[in-house]
Formats: sequence, structure tokens, C-alpha cells
Amino acid sequence: MYYKAKTAREIIPNYADYIKRQIVDAYIADPIPIPEDIPKESTPKESKEKGNNQRFIGDKFSQLDRNKVILDCACGGGAEIDQLKRMGFKYVVGVELHPKFIRTAKTVADGVVKCDMHSLCFKDTSFDIVYSFHTIEHAYDPAKLLQEFWRTLKPEGRLFVILPYPDGGHEDDFHVAKYELGTNILDQGKSVIKFFEENGFRLDIREDSKGLVQEPLLWLQFKSTKKVMEMLEECEIAETVYAVVEDKPKPSGEMCIVKTLWVNEQDAETYAKENGARVVQWGVLRKKR
Repeated sequence: MYYKAKTAREIIPNYADYIKRQIVDAYIADPIPIPEDIPKESTPKESKEKGNNQRFIGDKFSQLDRNKVILDCACGGGAEIDQLKRMGFKYVVGVELHPKFIRTAKTVADGVVKCDMHSLCFKDTSFDIVYSFHTIEHAYDPAKLLQEFWRTLKPEGRLFVILPYPDGGHEDDFHVAKYELGTNILDQGKSVIKFFEENGFRLDIREDSKGLVQEPLLWLQFKSTKKVMEMLEECEIAETVYAVVEDKPKPSGEMCIVKTLWVNEQDAETYAKENGARVVQWGVLRKKR
């Protein structure tokens, strides 16, 4: 059964109760060990026998630069950090709130810190990649969480996400963010993707688990988009901004509504095409003196 949209605050008004429910009352599972014989490089065919998260990392990270700085948000017992280390990635850190998981994760990685994911303890533009597996659906404020991902990612940084989809279940389960995310809506993931786009990310790849794992999932890859205000702070010269606009009829004629502003024209065209809108050159912005 799928329920009407609501926020985590409506389900659990008190944040301390939310933390208790997610950390204390939730199941406490031992970390999934990485087999000793796992290859440093894995192909999609090899990875089909592995767990969901390990297969995703083997498939999506195998061709990436090993010097990328990576954040594992809610790293659990550190199984994925361990896998990335085995694959040759040098700079991988994790954040976790559960004390037991932190202790376990620190046995496989030095860079594991206790941190609330809604307020990440890192400077702006710290990471090339952030990944979040089976985590965002648990967020108390998923928009704030995505904004933290956006803040700590470098411009055009990548965000890798695994979400349960469709996410039914009872409204009192641990997935308190599913109504805001839209993972409870059967629309081929369009509501989910729209939520990410509204919070500073552009979809690169969308895949379904297609029965390869027991739980139906969405595998998503995004790039962070450079916001107009950030460009104003950084640019030394004038830059053109592109507006995605939607024409709406009204009694006195048509009204043009600005939906979003973009620095990159191709990004603007892509967003406009996906949302039945059009792109116009908005003008030129200059750095404040």
C-alpha cells in the first residue's frame, strides 16, 4: 500500500525520538564482510554473485580515478570502504552515527568519523564523489541532506545513490523520508529524480535492479550543478545565464514563468526537454565589486 505525502516531522515530531528510533530501536546487524578473494577490479558479470552494494561499487567505480576523494555517507560497518580500498582508492572517508558500526568500520578504515549526516563535518567542496546506499530514505530532512551533499561536493562532483523502489510498507517504518523523496509513488522514479533536481543535482544514469537482488531498487548517478549564486561569488568575468521557462495561458494572454536558472546551456536544454519547457538567454551576470 502507498500512502499520501508527509514529512518525517509529521511522523516523528521530536528529533531526539527520531535518532533513538533510527539508532537504538533499529535492527543492529553485524557488518557484511568482504570476502578475502574479491578481485581488485570487478566486471558486471563477476559482480552478479555479490551483494547489492558491492556489485554497484564494482560496476560503477572500476573505471574511476583512484585519487578521487570519496565520502561514504552512513558507512555502517565499513564494508564498502574496505572494498574501495581493495580496489586501490586512496582517499575514502566515512560518516556514521551508530557507535557499534563506527567501532567496526574503524577496523578497516582510518577515516571514519561520528557525524550526523544532516550536518556533515566537512568543509565546502571537500569531495569528488559522495555515495549513499540505503540511507536517504531514512533521513529526517532529505532536502537538507541533499544540500549537505551538494555543499561538500566539488563543482560537477558525482553523487551515487541506491534507494528502495517502490518503497511501500507501513508509514511507521524506518523509511521516514520516502514520502518527501517520492519513493512510494509508482511513476517510474520520476518524482524521486525531480526531488534531486530541485536540490542541485542533474541525473546522469538511472537503472533498476531488474530482479538481480531480492529488494527492488533504484540505482542512480547524479552530477552536482553549479548554482547561480555560487557562480556570482566565483566568476571574474561576465557569464551568460540561461533560464528554463514555461509558458502558461492566462485571460490577457500568455505568461512566461521562470522555472530554473542555469550557467551551462546544455544542462538547461536537458532540463527543459525533460520538463516540457524551453530555454531563453536570461542575460549576463557580473561579479559584485
